[in-house]
Amino acid sequence: MILARWMLCFALLAPTAVLAQDSRSGAPASSEEEPSVSPPPLVSAPGEAADTSSQEEAPPRGESIPYSYPGDALDEFQPPGRPGLPTVGRITLEIMGGAAAGALSGLVAFLAAEALSGGSCGDDPGCIITGLGMTAGAIFFTAPLGVYAVGQLAGGQGSYWTSLLGMAVGTGAGGIMVAVFSNKSGELQLASIVTLPILGAVLGYELWNAHQQPDIVRPARTGATGASLQLIPLAGITPGGGVFGGIAARF
Repeated sequence: MILARWMLCFALLAPTAVLAQDSRSGAPASSEEEPSVSPPPLVSAPGEAADTSSQEEAPPRGESIPYSYPGDALDEFQPPGRPGLPTVGRITLEIMGGAAAGALSGLVAFLAAEALSGGSCGDDPGCIITGLGMTAGAIFFTAPLGVYAVGQLAGGQGSYWTSLLGMAVGTGAGGIMVAVFSNKSGELQLASIVTLPILGAVLGYELWNAHQQPDIVRPARTGATGASLQLIPLAGITPGGGVFGGIAARF
């Protein structure tokens, strides 16, 4: 009886073992037997590729230490599109421009005064004073205008009003010189009353021009190109006991 039970259990379990073995043998092959397929390479868009290559090739941009070169600092003084002349050349042109403007306006004013008087002033003091006043007034206001116009064209930054003030100071100095040299020759008096007002107008223009320049440390220069103008008033006594004065310029 017991043997029959064991035989029955064996008969029932045998097909199950065979089915399990068949299922294992019929399983699909492992991944090792399958052919290996590599993934396709990653390709970026043309624009992105160009940007990436430029970023990789371009070296890093660093910051340099701030430094101002002397040439660049001096170039800032020149007006844009109009190079300035050297100081000596500008002052020479200003003197010529002021003298020309004063002489032309004085001649026009004198002719106008003669026309108004009909050319018959004679010894009439009123007519003479009127003519001289018109001539002197025209010279006084137009000579600084000539200095200012030529200075601006030459690259200066002065002012007409400072030039006019310098003209007034120069005229006063010329009047003093005429009074001092009243007992001397008339040529010296004429030279004083003609030259000092023009020099005063130029001096007033140049002083304001120097005031307009920014305060920077200028590099040391040698030679005539780097020379600066220096004006020094002079006064002294002549061997004959007279007094003289003027302005000395150093370039």
